[in-house]
Amino acid sequence: MSDQTTQSAGEQLLDILELSETESFELEHSTESAAVLAATQRELLLETLSEEVDDGVESFCDISHSWKDGSYCDDGQTLERIYKEPFDVDADLRNGDLDGRSPRDGEPAVAEALKMVSEAYLETHRDAPVRLYRGINTYDGLCEAVSELLQAGGTGVELDLTVLSNFTTEKAIADHYGTLVVETEVNLSQVALAADSLLPVEDADGLDSHDAEVRVFGTPKIRVRSDGLLLPGFTRSVIDAIESPESNSPDHHDIVAGVVTKLAEKSVQLGPDASESVVDWYEVFAGVSLREAAALRDDVAEVLHDSVDSP
Repeated sequence: MSDQTTQSAGEQLLDILELSETESFELEHSTESAAVLAATQRELLLETLSEEVDDGVESFCDISHSWKDGSYCDDGQTLERIYKEPFDVDADLRNGDLDGRSPRDGEPAVAEALKMVSEAYLETHRDAPVRLYRGINTYDGLCEAVSELLQAGGTGVELDLTVLSNFTTEKAIADHYGTLVVETEVNLSQVALAADSLLPVEDADGLDSHDAEVRVFGTPKIRVRSDGLLLPGFTRSVIDAIESPESNSPDHHDIVAGVVTKLAEKSVQLGPDASESVVDWYEVFAGVSLREAAALRDDVAEVLHDSVDSP
């Protein structure tokens, strides 16, 4: 983006903010804590933005906070519109029946300034590239990822996401939001906003919630390695749990069974290599949990596109 006001706002913020000054806040859905920019620095950030950018700060913050209540909403699409053209993001807007408005004066400038600060903040507190996590479900590529990674030679998969997507620096948070958890690494240039570190939701009592949210551009597409599609609550990958079932705990088996059900619900039919892996897992699962395996029989048959012998 070439807007001179935007550049001066971002540079001004980087000149005056002490990004190393943070405070600890307990994460949502977790007993762990994460850092957030200190309150004095957050106040300075917003004051300076308001001075450097005539319009757009308040509306941008309102939209950003609205996104926290659930990003599949009109404001969620509006936020994507603010970023899409100025940052040349070659990804679709979240759509359906959403009716987001066009960007208003000043909002793209605010987005650019906060992107610069977000990159600097993460560079201060994290190793680059930044390791991020995201809970993944059927609506954002779970079935396609599992199917592709189970194929022979499947070393990685690209996620087809919209203009902006939520990730978090903390796996414990992602565990709460997905059937599986994506672990990936992104360059700082792909970070749009370190939302919970710079613009956390606050009320009269202080910070309202914090789940270490980082918003990431949908392009370049996020790549996930074969060992980067993880079981919630564990560090083990779902591919390993399917291909090496003898090492599974009962919880591991239960998560894989849930994934097979999701594949069946989406009528995903696996290729030959993936099918063979699922058959091998199912045989081991039946030896551990006969009743549960019998209940899963129709789902397994659906994804194999073939009949399955009773366990």
